[in-house]
Amino acid sequence: MELPLQVVCAILRDGDKIAVFQRRASDCEVSDKWEFPGGKIEPGEEATAALIRELKEELSIDITVPRYVGVVDWQYPNLHLQLHAFEVSKWKGCIRLYVHQDYRWVPHANLGEVELADADRALVEKYGLI
Repeated sequence: MELPLQVVCAILRDGDKIAVFQRRASDCEVSDKWEFPGGKIEPGEEATAALIRELKEELSIDITVPRYVGVVDWQYPNLHLQLHAFEVSKWKGCIRLYVHQDYRWVPHANLGEVELADADRALVEKYGLI
């Protein structure tokens, strides 16, 4: 059995709002759905370092110390992953989109109404983010 792909994501918070991002159409298994930004943990890389790197690459923002939320194990039709989530409430820089087509700030109470990617939805439900 193949080991799951190790992935990180950031739950960006601004007060009572959480940022969700939409991948470009036909970009991957979650195209057109909303997700938390992040990406693969490289071999030998710590999860926190991967998150810092991914947010710099994907959004052009710098973070320092994210708060670990937890992990969810998810099986997509062609991909098994473990999604490690971190909460980020402080960053430097302005968000720029490099791999996403759109983003929006959603009030915490309305996060359940967003069409999230399945793994992200499982994360939200598991850790009571809605």
